[in-house]
This record gives sequence, structure tokens and C-alpha cells, in this order.
Amino acid sequence: MAWQVVSDTTSPMQLSHYLSQNELTATAFAEKIGRHKSTVTRILRGEMRPDLDTMQRILDETAGQVTPNDFFDVQASADGEAA
Repeated sequence: MAWQVVSDTTSPMQLSHYLSQNELTATAFAEKIGRHKSTVTRILRGEMRPDLDTMQRILDETAGQVTPNDFFDVQASADGEAA
């Protein structure tokens, strides 16, 4: 599975910030990505990382604002490569 960034004009953010900025609850976001509320809540608490399919759904639903790197504490350098 290849990651497809929908928009590269926005800076990455954590899922919790995305939900807050978009006034979404974990329940509402879970429904949007087709996952259980408990899954999203565990991801938000850092109790689990999303699987590949869930990461893709998050990436798609957030239009690239929340990326897989956001779950692995990976910083991107100025040229877009992982540092």
C-alpha cells in the first residue's frame, strides 16, 4: 500500500489537534473513518498505533493534515524527507 497525501500544502498535526480544530469528537471521527470509538480513543491516548488501513483512512479523512509520521514521532526535514 502506497501512502497518498491528498494535500501537501498543510503542515502535519497530531490527530487530537485536528479533532479539536475541526470541533470533532472521537465518536464523530470514528464514524467518518469507519472505526469504533474505542479504537480512536486508544489512538488519541497513545495506547495503540493505528494499523495501515486505519492510518490511510485518517490520512484521507484529514486531507493529509494528519500523516503516518505523526504516530511515530518522525520529523520531516525541509526537503520533506524523514529526519
